[in-house]
Amino acid sequence: MKKEDITKRVQNYTEALFETASSQDNLEVIRKDLESLRETFRQNDLQKQLNSPLLTENQKKETVEFLAKKLHLNKTTLNFLYILAENKNIDLILQIADMFEDMALEKEGFIKVLVETAQELTQTQQKKLQDGLEKKLKKDVILSYKLNENLLGGLILHYQSIQIDDSLKSKLSALEKLMKGLK
Repeated sequence: MKKEDITKRVQNYTEALFETASSQDNLEVIRKDLESLRETFRQNDLQKQLNSPLLTENQKKETVEFLAKKLHLNKTTLNFLYILAENKNIDLILQIADMFEDMALEKEGFIKVLVETAQELTQTQQKKLQDGLEKKLKKDVILSYKLNENLLGGLILHYQSIQIDDSLKSKLSALEKLMKGLK
């Protein structure tokens, strides 16, 4: 399946859950449930088990119910898990939890930005980057960093569904295209 299709499914599921949680005034409860699920799924092989063709629909439902009791999940979260399991989309739960968290933060006036760099930024560089992004995006910014050994220099920013590539590699590539066009 194409990455765009998966991303669209994750977005649709997340938006539906977010709207439901908001309308029920349950946003924080669902947010905590998803965090618990995120941790549980990362520590176990639950995704593979719940997506296994060897499990009957009834066995999947029992597994989801057991998980819900163990984690004390809200009924809305439980019903959401049933839908994911029934549609064989339980493997999307980590992405859904991440996107839900981003949506909740955005509602609170924050935006998460992933910064890819070739080397670690100094505290001064981090502060300048954060201040510049907050001024440009007009929101409080939560930065996370990822080292990317494929970058020669510069950085790549990811937020919401936007990517800004200000890396040396992309600048050299653009320059190369420009020079080819001049010949």
